[in-house]
Amino acid sequence: MNASQAAAESHESVLVDVREPAEFRELHLDAAVNLPSTRSRVADYEPYRDRTIRLICNSGRRARIVKAELDAAAFPRVEVCAVQMQAYGETGRIGIEGAWTLDRQFRLALGVLLLISLLGTYLVSPWFISIACVVATALTVTSLLDRCYFKVLIANMPWNRCPKPEASASEASGSATVSS
Repeated sequence: MNASQAAAESHESVLVDVREPAEFRELHLDAAVNLPSTRSRVADYEPYRDRTIRLICNSGRRARIVKAELDAAAFPRVEVCAVQMQAYGETGRIGIEGAWTLDRQFRLALGVLLLISLLGTYLVSPWFISIACVVATALTVTSLLDRCYFKVLIANMPWNRCPKPEASASEASGSATVSS
């Protein structure tokens, strides 16, 4: 079942986006409730215990982790959506107009770190090359783990924070359109 089908059944189910608030703000489905996997607890899902909980994130990894936690807590109906937000982002939709996406901020931060490393190596000390080594190692490890902690750090920066969204009645039963 994909996210659109999940939202169509929102009277019986709830669509929970487990990405960080900044990721959610960039692109999300109207019917989704945002409960970030890094901040939420099993207790946050209790209001939905009697409904089918359909989980969505960027690639499905975080959703599967949350599903395992909810399964361990004996939640009866928890599913991971077959189509994740990555697929919606690849359709050409972009985030909030004028806002920098997390990916853009991430690329800028990496570029600045690499420039500092190169300029520092050339102008100050050959030890500055260690910055590039750390960045390369971190990118390799996070690719293997499919979890980028640097991106999570950027998502939690003050300019990317937003107030915790309150799920209104219209959001809980809204359509599955993509919002940006």
